[in-house]
Amino acid sequence: MREAHSTTARNSISSSHYASTTDLSVKVSIAEGFDSTTTLVPTIGITSGIGILMSCLMSAENFLIPGSVWQLTGSVGMSFIMWAVGAIMHMFGGLCYVELGLMLPQSGGEKVYLSYCYRYPRELLGYAFSWIMILVMTPANLAAQMVIFGQYILYAATGDAVIDEAERVRKDWMARGIGIAGLAIIVALNTFSMRWANRVHNVLTLGKIMAKLLIIGLGLAVMTGGLDIPDTGNWDEPFAGTSTNALDYALASLRVGLAFCGWGNLNYAISEVKRPERTLPISILSSITLGAALMLLLNAAYTVTLPASVAFAAQEVIVGTFGAATLGAVAGQVLIPILLAVVAFGAASASILVCSRVLHEAARSNYLPGWRFLSIVHVGSNTPRRCILANGILALIALVVPPPGRAFDFLVEVSGFSYFLYMGLAVLGLIIVRYTEPAKARPFKVWIIVPIIFTTYILITLVTAFLPPADGKVVDEYGITYFLPSVVSILFSLFGVPFWFVYVICNGSWRVAWRRCIRCA
Repeated sequence: MREAHSTTARNSISSSHYASTTDLSVKVSIAEGFDSTTTLVPTIGITSGIGILMSCLMSAENFLIPGSVWQLTGSVGMSFIMWAVGAIMHMFGGLCYVELGLMLPQSGGEKVYLSYCYRYPRELLGYAFSWIMILVMTPANLAAQMVIFGQYILYAATGDAVIDEAERVRKDWMARGIGIAGLAIIVALNTFSMRWANRVHNVLTLGKIMAKLLIIGLGLAVMTGGLDIPDTGNWDEPFAGTSTNALDYALASLRVGLAFCGWGNLNYAISEVKRPERTLPISILSSITLGAALMLLLNAAYTVTLPASVAFAAQEVIVGTFGAATLGAVAGQVLIPILLAVVAFGAASASILVCSRVLHEAARSNYLPGWRFLSIVHVGSNTPRRCILANGILALIALVVPPPGRAFDFLVEVSGFSYFLYMGLAVLGLIIVRYTEPAKARPFKVWIIVPIIFTTYILITLVTAFLPPADGKVVDEYGITYFLPSVVSILFSLFGVPFWFVYVICNGSWRVAWRRCIRCA
């Protein structure tokens, strides 16, 4: 096998639901082997910018999250309010990211902003973000996609969304097993042929669009009387059963945030954006507006078709239950679930493609243990095979570690808390720089009240996530403490501090780090 150290110095694109998109991987595919002096040519205009961000906002999780938010808030009326508030708050966040992106026009997103705004200790928060993204956010997102893939393949084969808890746990493990098989296929595809991987991504993007349009179209048919569905009664008293538990709203906010996350992905590639002072604000605001409209329509489709009791019992397989209710037990139970499984497979494949480049760039920057091993690129396939395999292993761990019965919820909460934490710190950094560097050039400047409102929203959500449930149950039916996902996110961030000291402060030398520690002791 022919392998060589990569000499590329090209900026990488971060993921997030964080880059779980075909368009992102196609538009800003990171080809190894470029000379270090190569200058990136801006190619992303308004149309392609909106297209990239809309693809980010149409991930497989978005089909499932509305049902979860509805169940947490307890009523359709309050769930719609949560989506409306979330859209407005993320619009504010988008405006803040426009200012950050134009003030610091360097690809890299939060890593760049955190390193600049928080200069002491040097690069600590920027490193922490890269660390948590590589070890937690990316694997959790990838694992969540594969859980969805497994659940909907299983649902298409067996149906029976409404089951008891013991059966739910058993099927959860079966779904994870199917997800592991799908993950192995994805790793092999992206390892051995970039050309075929990109072809698969392009084809599966159509499935993503078709699935969302089909569900929304069926919902509109129900609302207009085109489909004879019994009245669910959900809108007779839209606020009946509304939750009074603060923790429920924190968890709902995290889910709404994950549904909207992805609008900041152009900031990771701002050096490739044409006329960013015009393209960035239009692309971000347009994508959030369109994404909010689609999510509200998706919510409407579910609430006019499924009674609350059925939707809550279905949980993650709400789309399959919706398909059976609108298209019948045969076509609905098989067609829509398989379509959603295809969406999840495509999103996971595109995610591992892009995230392996993020890991490779971090290794090239001497940010990680084993950076020499991970920075090697396979010449024949022109892919960072070792980074792809490493991402696959991390995703495999994320698939099997979550507690039985609630893998998807656990992964969503861990990823959502991390996403909110670092996004909030980035916008707080914007406020800090406003006062520490008032004369700094800012091609775009938001009213100061906008980042203040947004950081307050983030802070309230993060703090509320630690408040005990209203019923006083600290441990759920699976034996898991309610604040465990948030604690896992924080602990992983803290776990990165020793590595920051070694790889940033001591330039990757464990010997120097040890000597400095002895000297300070």
